[in-house]
Amino acid sequence: MRLSSLRARLLVLLTAFHVGAALAMAVLTYVTADYLDSTFMDGQMRALADAYLHVDEPVVPPAVEPERNVHDWGALIAQMWSPERVLQQSSWPSVRVPLQPTDGFHDLSVETEKWRVLTAHSTDRTVQIVQSGRFRAAELRSRAWTAALAVLALTPLSVLLAMLAVRWALRPMERLRMRVQDQDPGRLVPLDEQAAPDELRPFVGSINALLTRLATAFEQQRHFIQDAAHELRTPVAALSLQTHEMAEAARSSTLLPAAQTVHAAAGRLTRLVAQLLALARLDRPVEVVEHVSLSALAQQVVKELLPLADARQIDMGVEDDGAGLPGVDSEATHTLLVNLLDNALRHSSAGGRVTVRLCAQPTCAVLEVLDEGPGIPDAHLERVFDRFYRVPGQQGAGSGLGLAICQVAAARLGGTLTLANRTDMLGLVARFVLDMVERPA
Repeated sequence: MRLSSLRARLLVLLTAFHVGAALAMAVLTYVTADYLDSTFMDGQMRALADAYLHVDEPVVPPAVEPERNVHDWGALIAQMWSPERVLQQSSWPSVRVPLQPTDGFHDLSVETEKWRVLTAHSTDRTVQIVQSGRFRAAELRSRAWTAALAVLALTPLSVLLAMLAVRWALRPMERLRMRVQDQDPGRLVPLDEQAAPDELRPFVGSINALLTRLATAFEQQRHFIQDAAHELRTPVAALSLQTHEMAEAARSSTLLPAAQTVHAAAGRLTRLVAQLLALARLDRPVEVVEHVSLSALAQQVVKELLPLADARQIDMGVEDDGAGLPGVDSEATHTLLVNLLDNALRHSSAGGRVTVRLCAQPTCAVLEVLDEGPGIPDAHLERVFDRFYRVPGQQGAGSGLGLAICQVAAARLGGTLTLANRTDMLGLVARFVLDMVERPA
């Protein structure tokens, strides 16, 4: 499986390393603990043997009873032998461990039982210390496993610390991602290369070069649209006026249909130029923003477009719940409302109704424009925000820029704009939601 995430790769590698190191350390700890405990027990046996060898008078070893003290608790059995290799005393006579021919440690098996034996002698006596092999094996295994498991128990903590270290080490990349994501398309700002780690500086430099090229391209695009719109505005206005006069003069002649067609085309061209200018204004950076009441601005825009609504025999009004609404950017909000209402009026039939609905919720302000037009097929609800996109088969003289302008205006305001077909009747709902940090008093 190929891991595409750098964080996942680091975590997998570090986890594998820590688990492998923990297993190796556990094995080493097990072996070391076994050796050290065995050496410690042998030392106890040697100390007891030396004690019996260096006393002036022979000592009778104390009896070891019961048997469980030998096999469960590891009691040491002392045997005293004469120089003639005759057993004189034993702290547990039941054990049948013979005297070994040489001094030192021996491992024996007597009647299915294993024993660890130390044989030592002096000039007048021989001492043999015996310990249960069963006890030693169980005790050494228990202590070694305890030490090994203690090492393994630290592995999850080690992995957790590794995860935290990876997260901390990758924080500069996360901050870099957020700075790139928060870039305003209208004002692309180079990233601070000095604040980036050494390993990321070449990458940040490449991003800055790309941002510079994008900013240049956006600026050239804005200038082109603005210049083209300005250059076209005067001749288009003159063309519209002349075609209107031509249509009036040709009202009684056969040229009237052609004159009306040319006049309608000039009107569409005039509207297109106006939309291009609006788009250019929205795309440019704004230093000073004028804020106005959303309710007051909605009332103003509706009044501005009432003549157009009356000409098309469409009832248009505002529904305001009366709650406090935030102040908004007047230019962007005016452009948003004008284009939403113009779109609603153009697609509503005579006798229909267009409603601007305003309401304030605990965390946001909501503006809705509802019409009674044909709506938009669900498959095209997202694409209609693309510039110059028109729904196939749709009637009307739109340019495909109105909703794109609305989307740019909504983004400049910091809100979200969505479209949905009405569920109560035929028509469309344009819903603009603007988050509010504080609810106005």
